[in-house]
Amino acid sequence: MVQRLFIVLGVLAATLAVPGPAHAATLTVTDVMCYNLGSEGSGGGRYGCDPFVTGGTGTYTSFVWGVRTASNPTYYFTTYGNLFGTCVPGRNYTITVTVTDSAGATASNFTAFQCRWGAD
Repeated sequence: MVQRLFIVLGVLAATLAVPGPAHAATLTVTDVMCYNLGSEGSGGGRYGCDPFVTGGTGTYTSFVWGVRTASNPTYYFTTYGNLFGTCVPGRNYTITVTVTDSAGATASNFTAFQCRWGAD
């Protein structure tokens, strides 16, 4: 009886000593950087945006970008990190990105951006 008790306690102690699965760091969009790329042929401006992402599980599977002016929200879906587009010089934009990792976790961040004629 005592021998069985020691076996049960030994198995229980071994089970408690085994660490659980490693957890990935929390998915975070630490920053969104947008920059002017100069003018395009029709007189508008061009811009690019990059997200800075840390943590998460596996690969980043999607990036949903929101480009918003005072009157017009537009959304873009990409499977890569960067966003490039055209803009109206002098207009202010709020650029938002939501990133999803392979486990389905999401994280978002945004930045304010003013379109200009020249490149940064």
